[in-house]
Amino acid sequence: MEKLTHLMQLIDANSSVLPEGVYLEMCNDLKGVHDNMKGFDDTASYDDVRYAEISHDLHRTVMIIEKIMKRMKGYRFRKRMSKKMKRRAIIDWANQTNLTSLIEYTEEALLECTNLKSVNFVYKWYLDKYNEQIRFKIDSAKDALEDLYSERDLHVESLAYEMRLV
Repeated sequence: MEKLTHLMQLIDANSSVLPEGVYLEMCNDLKGVHDNMKGFDDTASYDDVRYAEISHDLHRTVMIIEKIMKRMKGYRFRKRMSKKMKRRAIIDWANQTNLTSLIEYTEEALLECTNLKSVNFVYKWYLDKYNEQIRFKIDSAKDALEDLYSERDLHVESLAYEMRLV
């Protein structure tokens, strides 16, 4: 804006040298530039933009933290198995041991095709594997939350710093 004012002053100072048509044309062009600049907000400074960016980053980080915490509520260790989990255990056991002769995935079919005395061994194996996966998910989520809490704290500190500047 200061440059535009300076340019107007230079044109006015040299108006005696310029032909009247050129002088009026230059004044109209400067007025057009000035009118287009009215939409520009002089109060929006770098600090305001930076504050908005940090605020957005903080919001995004908090949303991710909440999403992970909500997902973590669903992580449960199992002590007993449902009918569906037992079937899944037999399928996984058959795949793990390359048991291709299994026609249907039932306890009876598994005992018939293998030398197992009881299917409880397979169920325990699957339950241990399942709980190990849950443990890994919980540990990974906790690690991610630690990092996100640190990131959140940095954003809060940055916002406090930006507020002192304003």
